[in-house]
Amino acid sequence: MDENGIVYLFGKNSKDDRATEFITSGGSEGHVATWYLMEMRSPDTDDFINFSYQNVGKSYQQGVSNSMTLLDDCMFLPNNELDCPQMDTNIATMYTNTSSTQLGLSEIRFKTGMVKFVLGSKRLDQPGLNHLDRIEVYEKTGENYQLIKQYEFDLDQYFQDRRRSQNYRLKLDALRIKDGVNTLVGSHKFDYFTNYFSWDKPNNSFRIDNFGYFNNKANANLIPPTEVDLTTGFTIAFGTADRNTDTTYLKEGILKRITYPTGGNAEFEFEPHKYRILDKAHFAGGLRIKAIRRNTGSETLVTNYVYGGNGPGAGYRNFILDEFLYSNTRYFKTGTQTSSLRYRSRMYFSSALTGRGYEECPVVYPIVTEYESGNGNNGKTVYEFDNKLHIPDKVIGYPFGTSTKPFINSMAWARGKLTRKTVYNSKDEILAQTSIQYENFREDEQAVGQGVFQYVYQNGKLGNPYFELCKENNIHYDAYEYIVTTQKQTTGIYKQSGIEERLRSPGLKDFTRLTKIEYHPEFLQVTREESRVDGSPRSTIQGNRYVTDFLNGGKNSTGQAFIYDQMYQQNRLHVPIETYTIVKEGDQGSERIVSGRINTYKEIYPGSGKYHKSLIHFLETARPLELTTYSPGNFDASGNLLMDQHYRPGLRLDQYDQSGNLVQMTRIAGPPAAFLYGYAGALPVAIVENAPWTQVAFSSFEGKEKGGWTYSGDGLVPKEGAAKAGKKAYLLSSGQVSATAAGADDNNAFKLSFWAKGESGTQKWLFMGRIETLNTQWKLIERTVTQPAVTIKGSGIYIDDLRLHPAEAQMTTFTHAPLRGLTSVIDIRNAAKYYEYDAFGRLAAVRDQDGFLTTLHEYAYMIP
Repeated sequence: MDENGIVYLFGKNSKDDRATEFITSGGSEGHVATWYLMEMRSPDTDDFINFSYQNVGKSYQQGVSNSMTLLDDCMFLPNNELDCPQMDTNIATMYTNTSSTQLGLSEIRFKTGMVKFVLGSKRLDQPGLNHLDRIEVYEKTGENYQLIKQYEFDLDQYFQDRRRSQNYRLKLDALRIKDGVNTLVGSHKFDYFTNYFSWDKPNNSFRIDNFGYFNNKANANLIPPTEVDLTTGFTIAFGTADRNTDTTYLKEGILKRITYPTGGNAEFEFEPHKYRILDKAHFAGGLRIKAIRRNTGSETLVTNYVYGGNGPGAGYRNFILDEFLYSNTRYFKTGTQTSSLRYRSRMYFSSALTGRGYEECPVVYPIVTEYESGNGNNGKTVYEFDNKLHIPDKVIGYPFGTSTKPFINSMAWARGKLTRKTVYNSKDEILAQTSIQYENFREDEQAVGQGVFQYVYQNGKLGNPYFELCKENNIHYDAYEYIVTTQKQTTGIYKQSGIEERLRSPGLKDFTRLTKIEYHPEFLQVTREESRVDGSPRSTIQGNRYVTDFLNGGKNSTGQAFIYDQMYQQNRLHVPIETYTIVKEGDQGSERIVSGRINTYKEIYPGSGKYHKSLIHFLETARPLELTTYSPGNFDASGNLLMDQHYRPGLRLDQYDQSGNLVQMTRIAGPPAAFLYGYAGALPVAIVENAPWTQVAFSSFEGKEKGGWTYSGDGLVPKEGAAKAGKKAYLLSSGQVSATAAGADDNNAFKLSFWAKGESGTQKWLFMGRIETLNTQWKLIERTVTQPAVTIKGSGIYIDDLRLHPAEAQMTTFTHAPLRGLTSVIDIRNAAKYYEYDAFGRLAAVRDQDGFLTTLHEYAYMIP
């Protein structure tokens, strides 16, 4: 659960369906490596997102590594009959094979639609896997899903070798957008710096740098040139690999241009990562963005990026070389009591799998400058991170040099905080500057692993691993002991604690706003936010209190105390219960409350376990209250909520439906307002002012919800013409439509209104004492109702936008294309407004009730 109580289920959903991924390495028994997200649930509504998965196929990964083992420091007992082991000076090569059955998304379902992922044929670069062919987007109305958009992936071509004889990697050439009837709407086209790779082979290559990127060096193995001194007095040299980065090949297969459906394009320019050690610059694996050129046809907009913080264009390296070549030292012993020896073994190891997998960039840049229009004519924006300092990882070694492979206590969680943003004009004058301070919460060290070191005591002193034979009670034993080192990972959470926003106008007075933010030390909610303008003595402070501030401390949990405790159990920690605004004159001035609000909650229906606001209290006072006289909300021993005497009920949230939607609210000393919902309870279809929920009914016949009406069957798409609102209307030949106007009589009249038209031709229709002439055009029908029972009968007649409410009430109704937006609004006067969307889902036009165009939106770029 997150801090708002939203539930995330991984690996298994509420129906016990499962989605996990297994990995098998070297023939060993597989283990679970991935738990997939399967379900998201709201804590206070029936809203959901469900994820299902499909078998994409079996993936195979290969790895290669090299090792060199050196043997020396051989010692033996007197009269020894054993020989020291012979050293093999050849570099060993190890290959590993890992396989996994991969899962990919199959469907994402939610209230108003779903997204389908359709697999294509087998890949040529990974024959065990299928590629993704297209993504289909469906809109849900009632129980039906309508395909409204498709995204097709053009994956027919591959990145190949230079000879065009082998398919190395899958390549996306285009993303085609189609509508629901398979008409091409537009296409995004992708161009790359090269359509090939210069690799000598797609897997297990020795021609790679320390970061795994191809460098085309004629390496016979992965171990760089290394010299090691032996106890014999000799020096042995081994390894010839050049693992340096060669920038010539870094751009191969990298995205160069995106051409948009409108004809415009964006071009990308990259450059290699650069870091500095002392005064010397070095390149690291991977690329950073250098420039983006956006071509619209009429103009070209250029954004350049310049990096720094450790010299011109250079950052700080975020790795150590011992991650790429390391050694382990061990001592071995063999023999008997009378004939024994021991020797040292040192293994040097290097592989194609680098470092920690690089969950972050190998180079860190504390300063990044963004130039608009390339040459700075439009000024620049400078971004500073971590106060222009590099926060390095903590490197932990092992005792006595037993291994040079360090444990890396990653500080990635602490890096990357934007601490200053400065905007300059073309004259290099500061126009705006935002400075941000942070506070670290929950800083801790957690044990994540162990390292074990074996040793003996020699003459009462701690010595290197050494063969030692001891005797006690005529029983010989080895004198080895162990040191266990715990590997710890530092963790923490940085939150913004202070913000200074400064606007400058050359020759005019600066404007500066200062903000200070305080948090709960455990739950990290914002408890106090103080803001003031520099030069003004007045500060404005927003105070917040949450369910964690209202826990009843073991007292009787009934009423509101019980509800707040349940919200706490649901982890709804960041839902504010009490908020108040304070003004303060000067740093030493008193704090006075000028406004406040307290929310109480209720269960939407018994046993639901869903809690929504029930009553909002507002602070009412003729003059500001001294904070020292204000009484924050709390509970008494019986669990009753107590609040400051100046609070008054202001807004009552009277009723919620089964989905958790608000269906009635009442302003204290004011009339109620009612709300009706459709589209599986996801969207509002009617708002009624001045009427309770129990006295209104509405249906536009779009879905299963009947909105207080009773009828058989569902709405239909009219055979001729369109529905008055939405897509469907109701054909009275399917049966009568009825509702109850609760409380209707001669002194309490209701208003019935709807639109009607004939199925074909012209006909006379007697309805509630009056004859209506209907044809195939929509006609507004209105009646005054003074009896509770309301029934509508007929044959060959469509009706739509059916309303019933007290005469003094005012109803506005809506229909939707759930994944696009409103399609119609019919106001309190029954005047309609219609909204149309283009194939991209953008608002294209607005029409009035007679179909005349009132607003037109056009989206276009000139073709370059």
